[in-house]
Amino acid sequence: LVEKVRRKPLPSPIINLYLMMRWRSFVHPLANIGYPYNLKIGRYSWIGKCKIAASPSHGRRGGMTIVIGERVMVGDGVALASQGGYIELGDNVSIQDYSIIYGLGGVTVGMDSRIAAATIIVSHEHHSQSRDKKIREVAPQGTGVAIGKDCWIGAGARILDGVVIGDGAIVGAGAVVTGDVLPETVVVGVPAKFLKKRYMEGQLE
Repeated sequence: LVEKVRRKPLPSPIINLYLMMRWRSFVHPLANIGYPYNLKIGRYSWIGKCKIAASPSHGRRGGMTIVIGERVMVGDGVALASQGGYIELGDNVSIQDYSIIYGLGGVTVGMDSRIAAATIIVSHEHHSQSRDKKIREVAPQGTGVAIGKDCWIGAGARILDGVVIGDGAIVGAGAVVTGDVLPETVVVGVPAKFLKKRYMEGQLE
């Protein structure tokens, strides 16, 4: 079946039924899955009416450019696009409705993290420092985005290329994250700034 899909794409409901049987997860019949042979879905996950484009990347081991862990929820209207890079979602991750993840520079989301609705994660940027070239003529480049374990990304947040978010951190709704976020801290605003620690002193004891 994989070779047939490579040569001539099958209708989405047939591809999605095959993915459900192969990975033992629910895949919405109307989910738009591009390059399904580069996609891995962990058991008991729920894939809504979304768009997933796991385009090939020569640098990935095993050829999988989008890897979804076990018990992951991907909501309706979500877009996951590897763009020649990769996206890795750990176990128990939730991506709520209408969020977008661009994986050109590489994106990892640690287990048990939550990404609220309409969040956008961009793992690349256009470096246009020459007047001789238009922005559209400059190839995008990226260093990637890494989100740790047990993080909460608030609704409508924007996370830009090069950002590392530590384990247990919280990003407030609507924040634009341009720099690293320390573990177990809360950041808010545009650009995102430190607000407070997630836990009070002695609360973890």
